[in-house]
Amino acid sequence: MISSPRHAIGTAMLIALGSAPLSGQVRVLVTSIGYESPTLVAPVVLLSFVPAAGKGVSTLGVAGYTLTASRIAYRGPTVATVVALEVTPVNANSSNYVYRDGERDSALAFRDANVALHVGLRFSQEGKWSQWGVEFGAIGLNEWVSRVADPSVVSHWRDPYVGLQVAANYSRVISEDVLAARWDGVKAAADFVGFAGGQPWWKSRVWLGGGKRVGRISIMGRAWLLFGQNLDMVNQHLVGGSWDLDPSPSLYGYHYAEFRVNRGAVLSAGADLRLAGPWELGVRAGYLTSPAHSTYGEAIRLSTAWSGIAFHIGVGLPRADAPLVFAGMSAAIL
Repeated sequence: MISSPRHAIGTAMLIALGSAPLSGQVRVLVTSIGYESPTLVAPVVLLSFVPAAGKGVSTLGVAGYTLTASRIAYRGPTVATVVALEVTPVNANSSNYVYRDGERDSALAFRDANVALHVGLRFSQEGKWSQWGVEFGAIGLNEWVSRVADPSVVSHWRDPYVGLQVAANYSRVISEDVLAARWDGVKAAADFVGFAGGQPWWKSRVWLGGGKRVGRISIMGRAWLLFGQNLDMVNQHLVGGSWDLDPSPSLYGYHYAEFRVNRGAVLSAGADLRLAGPWELGVRAGYLTSPAHSTYGEAIRLSTAWSGIAFHIGVGLPRADAPLVFAGMSAAIL
């Protein structure tokens, strides 16, 4: 349900499984923090455990305002059960950050807290360069929504929802820089979730990303297709942000979650030029089209790495509004 925590947990798992020894337990601490002007700070701290037998991964942590706990237990070479709990006591669905004409509007902000429990069955297969996976799951979701001007929105969320989720992914990757969210190859993912309750609703997302390194230049491209029905400001797709977030739909030059859409498409492209040593200069561009919004933006960023810690800072350039500053730091500790 929540893209950023799920992506961060996946990063921790990838590092942990890739580093698992034949004996003993692996502990992986993934930390990152993102900043966006004027006041948004988004920390991520996740601790993953891989037992000596290598038959599962347990993860605890916090991603933004969301507390996460998950357990993946491998029942065979290609089958695993998944249990994940996400608790967001404040600012669920970016309820504290609602924007109008490029500016945060406190009059539109609302209160939202939620709890989501996911139980699923995952099938996956890995080759030398490629891997695929399919997951079927059941979700229980409860939102506590208040201070919304439209009373019908509050009424939609008075009772819990129960839903089903189907997710699939495929990748063919030659090499990957996990902390920089950059790879040489192709990744694709799709998910659908539908809920029964006071007002049944569903939403779906299809994502495709690719990258290639040519000499001193790394190029990348991303595309998202967003669909949904019976969505409101609580469960709409959130689009925006100048960080390289996958598979969440970034829109360079704009605030994180600046746009809330029922359906639409997002395209982005970027390139990083290695200057000297670990220093790189990057450019990004993105475009959003939807029934309610159509806009584009760009970003320029400078990045480096030191002692296994990746840093970046940049300026986002929206189509018509004032520029914004963004920065980030990430690291993984075994």
